[in-house]
Amino acid sequence: MSDSTNTPFPVVREGVIGAGLVQTTDARELHACLGVGRDFTTWVKKRIAQYGFAEHVDYVVIDSPNRGDRSGRGGDRRSVEYHLTLDMAKELAMVENNERGRRARRYFIEVEKRAHEAAAIDMNALGGMVKRIVAKQLSEVVPALVREQVATGHNAVIQGVSAGQVIEMAGVTARKGLRGLPRWVSSRLYRFHATKGVVVRLASLGSRQAYVFDPMVSREWLMEGGRAEIEQKVAERRGQGVLRLV
Repeated sequence: MSDSTNTPFPVVREGVIGAGLVQTTDARELHACLGVGRDFTTWVKKRIAQYGFAEHVDYVVIDSPNRGDRSGRGGDRRSVEYHLTLDMAKELAMVENNERGRRARRYFIEVEKRAHEAAAIDMNALGGMVKRIVAKQLSEVVPALVREQVATGHNAVIQGVSAGQVIEMAGVTARKGLRGLPRWVSSRLYRFHATKGVVVRLASLGSRQAYVFDPMVSREWLMEGGRAEIEQKVAERRGQGVLRLV
Protein backbone atom coordinates (compact mmCIF):
# COMPACT_ATOMS: atom_id res chain seq x y z
CA MET A 1 0.00 0.00 0.00
CA SER A 2 1.32 3.48 -0.83
CA ASP A 3 0.13 7.05 -0.89
CA SER A 4 -0.41 9.28 -3.90
CA THR A 5 3.28 10.22 -4.04
CA ASN A 6 4.22 6.53 -4.48
CA THR A 7 6.15 6.58 -1.21
CA PRO A 8 5.33 3.21 0.41
CA PHE A 9 3.79 3.04 3.84
CA PRO A 10 6.06 1.56 6.53
CA VAL A 11 6.03 -2.22 6.86
CA VAL A 12 4.40 -3.44 10.08
CA ARG A 13 6.15 -6.35 11.76
CA GLU A 14 5.86 -8.18 15.07
CA GLY A 15 8.67 -7.39 17.49
CA VAL A 16 9.58 -7.31 21.16
CA ILE A 17 9.29 -4.00 23.01
CA GLY A 18 9.60 -4.30 26.78
CA ALA A 19 8.67 -7.87 27.64
CA GLY A 20 5.86 -8.27 25.14
CA LEU A 21 5.34 -9.09 21.48
CA VAL A 22 3.72 -6.13 19.71
CA GLN A 23 3.24 -4.72 16.23
CA THR A 24 6.13 -2.42 15.32
CA THR A 25 7.32 -0.32 12.42
CA ASP A 26 10.67 1.17 11.39
CA ALA A 27 11.05 4.88 12.16
CA ARG A 28 13.23 5.44 9.07
CA GLU A 29 10.48 4.07 6.84
CA LEU A 30 7.95 6.31 8.60
CA HIS A 31 10.27 9.32 8.16
CA ALA A 32 10.44 8.65 4.41
CA CYS A 33 6.68 8.09 4.17
CA LEU A 34 5.93 11.39 5.90
CA GLY A 35 8.33 13.30 3.63
CA VAL A 36 9.97 15.08 6.57
CA GLY A 37 12.42 17.77 5.45
CA ARG A 38 14.85 17.34 8.35
CA ASP A 39 17.38 14.50 8.46
CA PHE A 40 16.17 11.35 10.17
CA THR A 41 18.35 11.44 13.31
CA THR A 42 17.48 15.05 14.15
CA TRP A 43 13.79 14.42 13.55
CA VAL A 44 13.41 11.24 15.62
CA LYS A 45 15.46 12.48 18.58
CA LYS A 46 13.56 15.77 18.71
CA ARG A 47 10.19 14.03 18.55
CA ILE A 48 11.16 11.60 21.33
CA ALA A 49 12.23 14.46 23.61
CA GLN A 50 9.31 16.70 22.61
CA TYR A 51 6.56 14.17 23.31
CA GLY A 52 8.17 12.17 26.13
CA PHE A 53 8.36 8.78 24.41
CA ALA A 54 10.08 6.14 26.56
CA GLU A 55 12.60 3.56 25.36
CA HIS A 56 11.47 -0.07 25.89
CA VAL A 57 7.90 1.21 26.26
CA ASP A 58 7.22 3.13 23.03
CA TYR A 59 10.29 2.14 21.03
CA VAL A 60 13.58 0.22 21.03
CA VAL A 61 16.94 1.20 19.54
CA ILE A 62 18.88 -1.43 17.60
CA ASP A 63 22.40 -1.19 16.16
CA SER A 64 22.38 -1.33 12.36
CA PRO A 65 25.92 -2.04 11.11
CA ASN A 66 24.71 -2.65 7.55
CA ARG A 67 23.44 0.88 6.97
CA GLY A 68 25.61 3.95 7.41
CA ASP A 69 24.49 7.49 8.08
CA ARG A 70 26.04 9.52 5.28
CA SER A 71 24.38 12.77 6.25
CA GLY A 72 27.17 13.87 8.60
CA ARG A 73 30.92 14.19 8.49
CA GLY A 74 32.97 11.03 8.30
CA GLY A 75 31.13 9.27 5.48
CA ASP A 76 29.61 5.83 5.97
CA ARG A 77 29.18 5.30 9.70
CA ARG A 78 27.31 2.85 11.94
CA SER A 79 23.72 3.95 12.45
CA VAL A 80 20.82 2.75 14.54
CA GLU A 81 17.28 1.64 13.86
CA TYR A 82 14.30 2.80 15.90
CA HIS A 83 11.48 0.26 16.07
CA LEU A 84 8.24 1.94 17.17
CA THR A 85 4.97 0.70 18.58
CA LEU A 86 2.02 1.53 16.35
CA ASP A 87 0.69 3.91 19.01
CA MET A 88 3.91 5.94 18.80
CA ALA A 89 3.90 5.74 14.99
CA LYS A 90 0.31 7.03 14.85
CA GLU A 91 1.18 9.95 17.12
CA LEU A 92 4.24 10.86 15.06
CA ALA A 93 2.13 10.77 11.91
CA MET A 94 -0.58 12.92 13.49
CA VAL A 95 1.76 15.68 14.73
CA GLU A 96 3.09 16.27 11.19
CA ASN A 97 -0.36 17.82 10.57
CA ASN A 98 -0.37 17.22 6.82
CA GLU A 99 -2.05 14.89 4.33
CA ARG A 100 0.81 12.38 4.40
CA GLY A 101 0.58 12.17 8.18
CA ARG A 102 -3.18 11.68 8.08
CA ARG A 103 -2.83 8.93 5.46
CA ALA A 104 -0.14 7.16 7.49
CA ARG A 105 -2.26 7.33 10.66
CA ARG A 106 -5.28 5.84 8.88
CA TYR A 107 -3.02 3.12 7.47
CA PHE A 108 -1.80 2.12 10.96
CA ILE A 109 -5.36 2.09 12.28
CA GLU A 110 -6.43 -0.20 9.43
CA VAL A 111 -3.48 -2.55 10.06
CA GLU A 112 -4.44 -2.81 13.73
CA LYS A 113 -8.08 -3.42 12.85
CA ARG A 114 -7.21 -6.26 10.48
CA ALA A 115 -4.89 -7.84 13.04
CA HIS A 116 -7.59 -7.75 15.71
CA GLU A 117 -10.15 -9.24 13.36
CA ALA A 118 -7.79 -12.06 12.38
CA ALA A 119 -7.01 -12.84 16.02
CA ALA A 120 -10.61 -12.72 17.22
CA ILE A 121 -11.93 -16.23 17.86
CA ASP A 122 -15.26 -16.31 19.63
CA MET A 123 -14.78 -19.24 21.99
CA ASN A 124 -18.13 -18.46 23.65
CA ALA A 125 -19.84 -19.98 20.60
CA LEU A 126 -18.33 -23.36 21.43
CA GLY A 127 -19.81 -25.75 23.94
CA GLY A 128 -17.85 -26.75 27.02
CA MET A 129 -16.95 -30.18 25.64
CA VAL A 130 -15.77 -28.77 22.32
CA LYS A 131 -13.65 -26.21 24.18
CA ARG A 132 -11.89 -28.99 26.08
CA ILE A 133 -11.27 -30.96 22.89
CA VAL A 134 -9.87 -27.92 21.09
CA ALA A 135 -7.68 -27.02 24.06
CA LYS A 136 -6.30 -30.57 24.25
CA GLN A 137 -5.55 -30.63 20.53
CA LEU A 138 -3.83 -27.25 20.68
CA SER A 139 -1.71 -28.34 23.66
CA GLU A 140 -0.52 -31.35 21.65
CA VAL A 141 -0.16 -29.80 18.20
CA VAL A 142 1.27 -26.31 18.90
CA PRO A 143 4.42 -27.44 20.79
CA ALA A 144 5.15 -29.92 17.98
CA LEU A 145 4.78 -27.18 15.37
CA VAL A 146 7.12 -24.92 17.33
CA ARG A 147 9.72 -27.69 17.59
CA GLU A 148 9.43 -28.33 13.85
CA GLN A 149 9.79 -24.64 13.00
CA VAL A 150 12.88 -24.32 15.19
CA ALA A 151 14.42 -27.49 13.77
CA THR A 152 13.85 -26.45 10.17
CA GLY A 153 14.64 -22.77 10.63
CA HIS A 154 11.20 -21.68 9.43
CA ASN A 155 10.25 -19.69 12.48
CA ALA A 156 9.73 -16.31 10.86
CA VAL A 157 8.71 -14.46 14.04
CA ILE A 158 10.82 -14.83 17.16
CA GLN A 159 9.05 -13.99 20.41
CA GLY A 160 10.76 -13.36 23.72
CA VAL A 161 13.36 -11.32 25.56
CA SER A 162 17.14 -11.16 25.32
CA ALA A 163 19.54 -11.69 28.21
CA GLY A 164 20.17 -7.93 28.21
CA GLN A 165 16.46 -7.23 28.65
CA VAL A 166 16.28 -9.75 31.52
CA ILE A 167 19.15 -7.88 33.19
CA GLU A 168 17.11 -4.67 32.89
CA MET A 169 14.08 -6.51 34.30
CA ALA A 170 16.27 -7.26 37.33
CA GLY A 171 16.80 -3.52 37.83
CA VAL A 172 20.32 -3.22 36.38
CA THR A 173 20.36 -0.36 33.87
CA ALA A 174 23.95 0.94 34.12
CA ARG A 175 26.14 -1.60 32.32
CA LYS A 176 29.56 0.04 32.77
CA GLY A 177 32.09 -2.48 34.06
CA LEU A 178 29.73 -5.40 33.40
CA ARG A 179 31.15 -6.74 30.15
CA GLY A 180 30.20 -10.36 29.66
CA LEU A 181 27.23 -10.21 32.03
CA PRO A 182 24.63 -10.92 29.29
CA ARG A 183 26.49 -14.09 28.30
CA TRP A 184 26.66 -15.16 31.97
CA VAL A 185 22.91 -14.57 32.41
CA SER A 186 22.14 -16.25 29.09
CA SER A 187 23.77 -19.53 30.14
CA ARG A 188 21.74 -19.64 33.37
CA LEU A 189 18.51 -18.77 31.60
CA TYR A 190 19.18 -21.49 29.04
CA ARG A 191 19.58 -24.14 31.77
CA PHE A 192 16.47 -22.90 33.60
CA HIS A 193 14.38 -23.09 30.41
CA ALA A 194 15.64 -26.65 29.88
CA THR A 195 14.40 -27.68 33.34
CA LYS A 196 10.97 -26.27 32.42
CA GLY A 197 10.91 -27.99 29.05
CA VAL A 198 10.70 -24.68 27.18
CA VAL A 199 12.45 -24.26 23.84
CA VAL A 200 15.06 -21.48 23.59
CA ARG A 201 15.35 -19.98 20.12
CA LEU A 202 17.90 -17.96 18.19
CA ALA A 203 17.18 -14.54 16.74
CA SER A 204 19.24 -12.24 14.53
CA LEU A 205 20.20 -9.10 16.45
CA GLY A 206 21.91 -6.84 13.97
CA SER A 207 24.95 -8.67 12.62
CA ARG A 208 24.95 -11.40 15.28
CA GLN A 209 22.67 -14.07 16.67
CA ALA A 210 21.58 -14.42 20.28
CA TYR A 211 19.26 -16.58 22.34
CA VAL A 212 15.72 -15.31 22.88
CA PHE A 213 13.98 -16.45 26.08
CA ASP A 214 10.36 -16.89 27.09
CA PRO A 215 9.24 -13.77 29.06
CA MET A 216 7.18 -15.72 31.63
CA VAL A 217 9.90 -18.31 32.28
CA SER A 218 12.48 -15.51 32.54
CA ARG A 219 10.37 -13.73 35.18
CA GLU A 220 10.03 -17.02 37.06
CA TRP A 221 13.82 -17.44 37.04
CA LEU A 222 14.26 -13.91 38.42
CA MET A 223 11.78 -14.60 41.24
CA GLU A 224 13.36 -17.96 42.09
CA GLY A 225 16.81 -16.52 42.74
CA GLY A 226 17.97 -15.17 39.40
CA ARG A 227 17.60 -11.56 40.50
CA ALA A 228 19.76 -12.23 43.57
CA GLU A 229 22.37 -13.99 41.42
CA ILE A 230 22.53 -11.00 39.07
CA GLU A 231 22.84 -8.54 41.96
CA GLN A 232 25.67 -10.58 43.50
CA LYS A 233 27.47 -10.87 40.16
CA VAL A 234 27.16 -7.11 39.60
CA ALA A 235 28.57 -6.44 43.07
CA GLU A 236 31.52 -8.76 42.41
CA ARG A 237 32.25 -7.18 39.01
CA ARG A 238 32.24 -3.72 40.52
CA GLY A 239 34.65 -4.71 43.25
CA GLN A 240 32.14 -4.67 46.08
CA GLY A 241 32.49 -8.34 46.90
CA VAL A 242 29.59 -10.39 48.16
CA LEU A 243 26.99 -8.18 49.83
CA ARG A 244 26.04 -9.36 53.32
CA LEU A 245 23.38 -8.22 55.73
CA VAL A 246 24.73 -7.29 59.18
